[in-house]
Amino acid sequence: GFITGIGGLNFSPEILVATGSSCMVLTLLEMLFLRLGFYVFTPPRPVYSLDLLCFISYKFFHTSVIMLTRLVLMRWLYVCVWLALAASHGFFLLQTLKLHWQGSNDQKQMVFLYLVAGVQVPIFFYLQHV
Repeated sequence: GFITGIGGLNFSPEILVATGSSCMVLTLLEMLFLRLGFYVFTPPRPVYSLDLLCFISYKFFHTSVIMLTRLVLMRWLYVCVWLALAASHGFFLLQTLKLHWQGSNDQKQMVFLYLVAGVQVPIFFYLQHV
């Protein structure tokens, strides 16, 4: 929506509604995936839904920074910033959610956490093209 508005390419308010709706659905799907994973693997420490929502919503700050770099920087530099921020958000989620399983050595839990961290790159790709 932002790039369309800056570029003057037939911008309309419906674009903002569509973009906001798709981001909300994406956030809800990611939240459901995390809640399901935490339900199946039951960490020793409780995980609150509001905390999860905050953790996964940090990606929208990174997305805003990526959008600004897309306008200012060259394409290859923009791609580097995009990859760095997507990877850093995945690493943040990995380290933050790992705290709930301290003291547990179950490999399935770690695979789940690495899956959550790895799926951030495709999510960032989707957010950049909505």
